[in-house]
Amino acid sequence: MTTFNFSANYSQGTNPVTGSFTITPDLDPNHSTPNGIDQSNITLDRCNLAFPPNVFFRYIQDNSNGLLQVYFPAGLQGTGSFPGFLLRITDFKTTPKFEDLNYSLETQPGVFTTFNSTGGSVLVLNPFRLLLERLRRLLHKLFPKLFP
Repeated sequence: MTTFNFSANYSQGTNPVTGSFTITPDLDPNHSTPNGIDQSNITLDRCNLAFPPNVFFRYIQDNSNGLLQVYFPAGLQGTGSFPGFLLRITDFKTTPKFEDLNYSLETQPGVFTTFNSTGGSVLVLNPFRLLLERLRRLLHKLFPKLFP
């Protein structure tokens, strides 16, 4: 199980957009998502935008260290004339980085506005990774020459 906390900044609209989602079981960073998308192994834990919790994700293992896309609704590759969002996280294999989060909301009856992030962040919370990082810090504290 891996939980991702995200925050995105905007010059207009809701600022910041924050939330978290959990993927269970952990993604294998060496293999793309089978069948393109996955809905059964992801949960939108929280988001300060009014989107339903049934989100989708796609992981693309490529030469750029992996790309994770989280989106609603299914098949959304961008935003447009319906409510939706697309969050992209790059460098998934090494140090996951926030790429962008774009969302579209109905701002007037029948009028949808797309908001593009101007920056943001992602924090990956994996219990095993956190344990290893704590162990590394402890070993560094006890044996700084052996564990720089």
